[in-house]
Amino acid sequence: MTGQLWSICIAGLLLGVIGWLLVAPLVLVIDSVQRCYSVQWRGLASVQLVAGGCIRIWVLGWTYVLDPWRQAAKPRRNKPKKKLPVKPRKWHMPLRVFIRKARGILQTFRIRTSDIKLDTDDYLMNAYLFPVFSLLCRPGHRWQINFQGDTSVKLVIENRLYRIVFALLVS
Repeated sequence: MTGQLWSICIAGLLLGVIGWLLVAPLVLVIDSVQRCYSVQWRGLASVQLVAGGCIRIWVLGWTYVLDPWRQAAKPRRNKPKKKLPVKPRKWHMPLRVFIRKARGILQTFRIRTSDIKLDTDDYLMNAYLFPVFSLLCRPGHRWQINFQGDTSVKLVIENRLYRIVFALLVS
């Protein structure tokens, strides 16, 4: 009886973790004003570009800062590589199917915030773009043309794993 109870508890916990992985939001943040560039799987992991070109990786409370510009060069030994026999490709996805699946996956992404301020440094081009950007403006998505040299981007894109899996299966 207790063995069954433990099995049910472990199965429930496993299903809960898998469910959380499927519904936890995946968020891409690009903010040129605050200089915040990150990819987050909320509550699980994040990768963030911090000042100085360092990359901060956070996974379930464990943090690691990677500095690709100051890595010590390790001497490598040149070992002779063994040539492996080339195996023929057994299966490949047709291009039409690949494009259909890629389009289905791209349609699952949701743009939560887009705040774009643009100055092309060309008054005529700014004048042509002004009505276009006015048409693209709506709540949560501000697109502005200015004549003051101010260029900035704030973009927040969100997706969830279950939408990606569903798009792969259906399309």
